[in-house]
Amino acid sequence: MSGEGTVEIEATDYGGGFFVIAGEKSESVAQKNRFRLARLKNSKGKTMPLVDMVLWDAQNLPIRSDVVDVFVADLPFSGSQAKKHQTPTTSTKSSTEQALDYRSVMVNAVRSLRSGGKAALISADTKALVHSVGRLHWRTSDIIQKINLGGLNAQVLIMDKLEPCYKDLSVWIGTQDTGSPPVKDLSEIVLSQAQQCISNISLDELLEIKEYVIDSKQGITPLVTHVKLIDEYFHTKSQRLSHCYRMFLDSNLTNNQAKFVEKKIRKFLLEHPVEGISGFR
Repeated sequence: MSGEGTVEIEATDYGGGFFVIAGEKSESVAQKNRFRLARLKNSKGKTMPLVDMVLWDAQNLPIRSDVVDVFVADLPFSGSQAKKHQTPTTSTKSSTEQALDYRSVMVNAVRSLRSGGKAALISADTKALVHSVGRLHWRTSDIIQKINLGGLNAQVLIMDKLEPCYKDLSVWIGTQDTGSPPVKDLSEIVLSQAQQCISNISLDELLEIKEYVIDSKQGITPLVTHVKLIDEYFHTKSQRLSHCYRMFLDSNLTNNQAKFVEKKIRKFLLEHPVEGISGFR
């Protein structure tokens, strides 16, 4: 994805204060870019950002989730790995070369971005670009059109990673005939029950919700990360105490996926009552 190293070279004009990791699938291209950046650093003789050239496949980034501040990609034409320059033809593609999957690149981008992080994506294949960014936990903050990219009409999408979704559960604490129940934070119990309920579902490599067989769910990341008591209210008329618990969800869940998870948890709690909780408000 590094190509001719344009993004990395442009980054050198902004001084220090940040760190760039540039990736390329071709070892020869990565070496050329590394030497080009080294010569540029020697010629400028000034403070430049740290730039690391690494070998990777943008469709399977070896980067942890929620750590990247900015993701920049100059994407080849969909269906081609060539960039000379963004040609739509596939006639030069070898039989062993696999076409780039835009969707896989987008999934890796949104997974690696921290909440509030940004992605700048440019492509001459505007239809494939717009289609590939949908149904992920980010939003389009800007679109720059009519970019001349080697004679082709391209566009830039600026994407913002959204804050993690959360869902609230308002429940009655104790029962009507228990008098004044003791105030007790049931966050850990709610978290345990929620994780038990959805222990067999997780996000797959395309960030789609997938159900697993119970015996094969080893290594599944919990979709509910933690639960917090955010409010309590005593209803004087019914003499009942109400708690509101906030469930914080995986940072890559979309709102629709979060609603699906919440629905399953509510159903589970109704069918498996928790000691101390008498029902939903």
